[in-house]
Formats: sequence, C-alpha cells, structure tokens
Amino acid sequence: MHSLQMLMDKARQHGIRMTRQRVIILQALCELGGHSGAEEVYQQATLHRRDVDRSTVYRTLERLRDLRILSQTDFGRGCAEFEIVSEK
Repeated sequence: MHSLQMLMDKARQHGIRMTRQRVIILQALCELGGHSGAEEVYQQATLHRRDVDRSTVYRTLERLRDLRILSQTDFGRGCAEFEIVSEK
C-alpha cells in the first residue's frame, strides 16, 4: 500500500506543485490501489470533491507517468490503466 504523503513527497521532488486537486488525485490513486483507468481515478476523486476537473486528472496522470511515479499499461480494455510505481 502506498501512502499519500510518500506520493506527495515524490511529486514535489520532481518539482510538481501540490495543488488541492493534485492531492485529491493522488489520494484517489492510493485508495484505488493496483491498476486504475483515468475515469476510475476521476470518479474516486469526485467522491472527495465535486470540483475536480476531468482534464486535470488526465494531465496529472500523464505527468506522473512521464516522471515514472506511475506506470501505464494497456490491457486491451480500451483504456490505459495506471499504477503507482513501487520502490525497490
């Protein structure tokens, strides 16, 4: 299980500013665990705050993927799925 604080610290190390929406997105990823599509992350995030924007979720997931904080996989279900990269 990944902690929200660990993900926030990792993102900050890469120069990502922790806005309220980004924190909610990271929290949603922690709660979902495992592989999750962007829409699942969006749905989970909006349980906490209704004002989380769908495009912000997509952009944040892509940025975290580019920084190798998340991995992206395509299982052939019609959408990319994201997972938190574990430290080894």
